[in-house]
Amino acid sequence: MLTQWPKRPLILRKVFHLGKNKNKSLLFQLIGIILIWLIIVNQIKQSITRHPFCSFPAVLMPIKTLADHNPWRSRVKLFIGNLPYDITEPEVLELFSTYGEVVNASLVIDHFSGRSKGFAFVEMATRSEGHRAMETLNKKEYRHRQLVCNEAKPQKKGKRRR
Repeated sequence: MLTQWPKRPLILRKVFHLGKNKNKSLLFQLIGIILIWLIIVNQIKQSITRHPFCSFPAVLMPIKTLADHNPWRSRVKLFIGNLPYDITEPEVLELFSTYGEVVNASLVIDHFSGRSKGFAFVEMATRSEGHRAMETLNKKEYRHRQLVCNEAKPQKKGKRRR
């Protein structure tokens, strides 16, 4: 029956402070080695998947531009302002679908009146489609109103007014 390793490597002695204590069981030593192995494998796995050119979905999709290739920055969210108050969400979706694939379109509605507040957020599938829609629709006349179309800024973390 084997109760301890014949010769412990120097790195294991330093990590586990094993020394020459024979009371340490083989089970605890094996658990420690497995934990170190899992940590190392997990760090290697994370370093590979963080790199945009090594991720699996990016290899399968056709490369249009460098910005479209990056899976973390491929979508773009647009802010559309100065919309008519009687516009509906399908009309916003139809307006932007001519410039590319629309992932999400959300029209901001007033809770009291039930009509549009005059602005919306549209998420386009790729950055190139989003920028093309932004360039063509910004300051464009739509139902006697001049649209404002910009890339949406992230929400500020803070207290919300009610």
